[in-house]
Amino acid sequence: ALGDRRVLKGDLARAIQTYSEALKKDKGNVQARMRLGLAFGLSGDHKKALREFTALTETRGIDADLFCRALNNRGVSKGMLGDTQGAIADYTAVLEVEGAPSDQVAGALENRGAVYGNMGDHARALGDFDAALKTPGISEAQALSILINRGRAHEMLGHVEAAVADYSRCAESRADVSIVHQGLRSLVRLL
Repeated sequence: ALGDRRVLKGDLARAIQTYSEALKKDKGNVQARMRLGLAFGLSGDHKKALREFTALTETRGIDADLFCRALNNRGVSKGMLGDTQGAIADYTAVLEVEGAPSDQVAGALENRGAVYGNMGDHARALGDFDAALKTPGISEAQALSILINRGRAHEMLGHVEAAVADYSRCAESRADVSIVHQGLRSLVRLL
C-alpha cells in the first residue's frame, strides 16, 4: 500500500525501497516482487525489472494471472533492452499458459504485434491485433488500444480505408480521452 502510494506520487526510489524491504521480510511475497519489477521498469532500470519478473516466472505455485503478468512484463523489459526475440518468446509463452486470463492473452498478442510492427512485419502484426480483438472478455479500453495499433498496421500496409475505420471507432469512443485524441490525430493525418 505504501509503495503503491509512492509510485502514484512519482517517488519511484522510495517505492523501490519499500518493495525491497517487504521482500527482505518475506522473500515469497510475490505481489511485492511484481510491484518492485514494475517500479524498476517505470524508473528505466529494465535490467533490474527483468530480474524481478524472471524470479516471478520461476516461482512455484503462482496463479496463471500473476505468471502471465510476469511474462508480459518480462517481455516488455526484454524489448526495452533490445532483446526482440526474447520479448516475442515471452509474449508467445503467455498464449500457451493454461487458464491464462483473457486480458493477459490480449495484452500478449497486442505487445507481440507491436514488436512485429516495429520490425516492419506489419502483416504479422495485423494478425496479432486481429486475434487480440477477438479475445473474449477484454475491456473497452484494451480494445481501443488494440484498435489504434491495428489502425497503424493497416496504415503501414496501405489499407487506408481499414485504418480510417479503426481510428474512427477510437475517435467516436468516450471511454479514454487519450485514445480518442490519438484516433483523431491519426484520422487527420490520413484524410
